Amino acid sequence: MARKTTKELQNELFELREKYERKIFDLEQIIRVSLSLNSGLELSQLIQSILFVFMGQLGVAQAGIFIRKDIARGDMVLHRTQVGLDLNFSGSKIIAQDHPLLPFLETHYQCFSYHELNELSPGLMKSTPLEVMCPHLIVPLRGKGKINGIIVLGEPLVGDYIDEERRQFALTIAALSGGVVHTAWLHEITTTDMMTGLRIRDFFLGTLGSEISDRSANSAGGLHLLMIDIDDFKHLNDTLGHVAGDQVIKWVAQVLRESIRLGDLGARYGGEEFGVIVKDPDPKTAKKIAERIRSKIAAHRGNFQGQNWSVTVSIGLATFDQTRDTSVESFIHRADTYLYSSKRNGKNQVTTISRVDL
Repeated sequence: MARKTTKELQNELFELREKYERKIFDLEQIIRVSLSLNSGLELSQLIQSILFVFMGQLGVAQAGIFIRKDIARGDMVLHRTQVGLDLNFSGSKIIAQDHPLLPFLETHYQCFSYHELNELSPGLMKSTPLEVMCPHLIVPLRGKGKINGIIVLGEPLVGDYIDEERRQFALTIAALSGGVVHTAWLHEITTTDMMTGLRIRDFFLGTLGSEISDRSANSAGGLHLLMIDIDDFKHLNDTLGHVAGDQVIKWVAQVLRESIRLGDLGARYGGEEFGVIVKDPDPKTAKKIAERIRSKIAAHRGNFQGQNWSVTVSIGLATFDQTRDTSVESFIHRADTYLYSSKRNGKNQVTTISRVDL
């Protein structure tokens, strides 16, 4: 047998080194992801972190995840933190809990390309959003032996396909993610007001207390509080009825969810009153968010059983001041004071200072 030349040996050593460097890099990424998953991130932040890992490691520019939305049902819904996906298609973005795709992925726990899944089980993706989206790779998330999420990835930026080594890496990240995503999802569901999709009052107060403690201890970043109340809500309820009133509350909550940023927190404080926590060093950012909420609500015209309705909101905006805001109650009281100033001065406005500050 002919002996290998020095050049051939050098090439083999170079390839071997590249292979092990890649494995070491992958292990470092897995450790980093594991630490990130256990760092107490909010569900949306956690999901976005996971998707960015998939995108970076598999070299794709599009990623999304389907997870359960309702604790009482197993339907999988495309989460709002999807990145780069073209969602300009009509129809549902839900995979029904009784769809055969879910049990199939439980018994065939591996990554599939769209075409592989179609060839293996023709028609399996029929009546799902995947049929329209045609993702390049489908990665199931599993926790406690059940599929609790599905990650979908777009075409690779380089090359025509994602190789087996990258797929195994994707499955490893999915295995780390499945249980943590499920736990975070349970926490979000149990701390969310089911009518509005915003956080409940107790969670809001607890989060605000933690943010105040952080800033009292180390002056970490700017903290701003918006207290928001629907103007003349009792009159609307008396005129159109409580069902219409509920529709208005849901609409206002939707505006809040769409207007705040990832990392901010919106909550239903009680009845027709809402609270928003904004974390930003610049008070102008909080003012822009408040004005965005106010103007969008004021511009909307709704209809309930043939009767038109429109509402406005009054907003009080307070920026955390360590000398005055010594507790959650005092911070909220100050924002409420500004809210009442908005009411007294004509409603449908944002107030950031009142006579008590002068």
